[in-house]
Amino acid sequence: MRTKILIVLMSLAYAIFSEHLHLDKLDTFFSDFEQVVIAKPLEGSPSAWISISKLKQGKEEVPGSVFLDFINSIMRKKPRRVLLVLSEKEIQFSKSQQGEFVKILELNPNLMILTRWQNREEFSFLPKEQHLTFMTAIDLTTGGADGRIRRLVLSMDGKEYDSNFLKFTKFTDVSLPSLQNFPGMFNYYDSKQAHIRFYQNKSISEIFLKDNFEFSSDIEGKSLFVGSLDNFSVFNSTSIESRFTLDSSFTYQSLRSDAYVMLNIYENLRRGDYIHSLSIWNQSLWIFGFVLVGFMGLIYLRPSQFIFGSFALLGLSLVVSAALLFVFSYRLDVARIWMALFLMQYLGIPYLLIKITKKSGEEKVRQASEMAEERMRSRILVRAVAADASFKNVAQVSHDIRSPLMALQVAHRVIKDSISPEAGELIQGSIERLKYIAEDTLTKFRKGSAATSADSEFLLKSVVQDLVATFEKLYPDVSIKVEIPNGMKLLWPPHSLARSLTNLFNNSIEAYGAEKAGLQIQLSAESLPSRSRILIQDNGPGIPKNIQGQLFKAGATFGKKNGTGLGLYQVRKDLEEFGGHIKILQNTDGACFELTLPRYLNHIPMKISNKVVVVSSELHTPEFPSNTEVQVFSLVEEAKVFFASVQRLQDFTILIDLVFPGQQDTAFDLIESFQGSRPYKVIISTSLGENEDIRKMSDRYTALLVTPGLLSRFEFSTN
Repeated sequence: MRTKILIVLMSLAYAIFSEHLHLDKLDTFFSDFEQVVIAKPLEGSPSAWISISKLKQGKEEVPGSVFLDFINSIMRKKPRRVLLVLSEKEIQFSKSQQGEFVKILELNPNLMILTRWQNREEFSFLPKEQHLTFMTAIDLTTGGADGRIRRLVLSMDGKEYDSNFLKFTKFTDVSLPSLQNFPGMFNYYDSKQAHIRFYQNKSISEIFLKDNFEFSSDIEGKSLFVGSLDNFSVFNSTSIESRFTLDSSFTYQSLRSDAYVMLNIYENLRRGDYIHSLSIWNQSLWIFGFVLVGFMGLIYLRPSQFIFGSFALLGLSLVVSAALLFVFSYRLDVARIWMALFLMQYLGIPYLLIKITKKSGEEKVRQASEMAEERMRSRILVRAVAADASFKNVAQVSHDIRSPLMALQVAHRVIKDSISPEAGELIQGSIERLKYIAEDTLTKFRKGSAATSADSEFLLKSVVQDLVATFEKLYPDVSIKVEIPNGMKLLWPPHSLARSLTNLFNNSIEAYGAEKAGLQIQLSAESLPSRSRILIQDNGPGIPKNIQGQLFKAGATFGKKNGTGLGLYQVRKDLEEFGGHIKILQNTDGACFELTLPRYLNHIPMKISNKVVVVSSELHTPEFPSNTEVQVFSLVEEAKVFFASVQRLQDFTILIDLVFPGQQDTAFDLIESFQGSRPYKVIISTSLGENEDIRKMSDRYTALLVTPGLLSRFEFSTN
């Protein structure tokens, strides 16, 4: 808030006090730029100007006799009025020629002389009623840097029109409003002044002097302004350089004479076509607005944006000033706006660079702190997810051994007095399943994977019949019907199949209710060209559509009083390890699950670079192409040291375990040490890929998450 208030106060102070600045060349340039913008063509004008430079015949002065003949030739053509605009010593009169010239003036009241200084000795012989002094003023706001005329003096004392100005208006038959109502008038110290509008040069009629004092066009009835080219007051160019360099290469084509100035003043008055000057407060308000925007850019923009914006603001101020002049004839003081913006650029850009350098240093410290915190969070996250996975494995074991335990309990009741063959088979089958569950859990603990070997095919019907026999003994009231083609084989671990089918049978039995009589479960299977398909359907209460999409997630359950939500989740996980999937089919009676598996475990193609680094605590290295250069590390720190010496990280494919038993670092710590550099490919091996936070972190590092079982099916090839 303090910064904003300071900006407003600084902008306001500059806007108020900038009027006291003398900007010399900058003011000069903009004054003439404005004249170019608002220059209009003179259409149907009765005025024209004639140059007497030809009468000098290469000398500095016009001979008196030649000048008198010239004046007489003009007056014989009956012009409406003639204003002779002369400089000192421009006419070389003798005493007798001075008297003759005075007689010409007496005979022609429509002939008047205008000079810069009335009290000079050269003009003392002229009658005062036909002698004017220049009514224009050198623009002192430019410091008088080029001595050119751009303003008209209306009143010297600010109370009444100047006597010379009134004499000129009477001579030209121009009516004037009261001084206070003069359009475009402004105060300049004690005087009243107005800016002159200069019309387009090509539209001002110029009458050329021919030999024998003949003229290029008719001058009868016209207002003539007569002068020489070397008596000049206005430049015809907006070039600042040409204004202050009058060397030998300079040409009078860039100048306009005093006679040209008086012709423009006459047309200004005749047409009432004035330039309006904004009041000091309105002028200050415009300056304040542009300067405030510039300061805001200095505070809130980056250096590149500020530089572009400040130059755009310079251009905008020029466009706005030109529009105000062209449309409304109001003159905006652009020079002071530009000066403020130039100062902002000169002082502001170093300030911004210092500010950004300081901010960059603070940002680096902040990023280093955030990176350290991020590494700590990632480590905690990975450990937490790993611990959660361990708890899930324990819960899964508890879930999976319930059915075998129930079978053993039934067998125990049977063998209290004796052991029948049926009871022996039941006990033996349950022991085998418990043994598989224990071995599978131990594998997960050692390797962190849900993967199970599936190297060979087995007959589906034999495994299903053994499982159905167990359930028929456990639940004699439940009818289980099996329709499996003889000889149909699956490429799926038989114990994994038994576990999945057990979970599905248990779901149907538990969802049916306490009384099992009437429950029918039907299992059918078929071999399709590329996949094997198993359907399990019951006549139970079914599954509502609104929860079907959630059932295969860990913890999701429906219709079971003591459901853990792990059964269907484990079925999906086991299937996905071998490219299969499970889904619920729409059924009018009960629930229907479809299990599909590929008939062949095809290898998955994976492109890698020629250089591979394996980081694994188990040192289980996959098979790579023969032209691959492989480095193996068991510790993340060893891999960090190696990569610190590598020049082109993008040449490497990295295969890494997510977690390392007994080590603090994880795969994410190794990737973080690359500091933004990208390897060719990063593959992270883990069974924790289902965790959303783990997936988000791997996506951020553009790493590929795969399970160890899926990794074993990769067929690597180099580019």
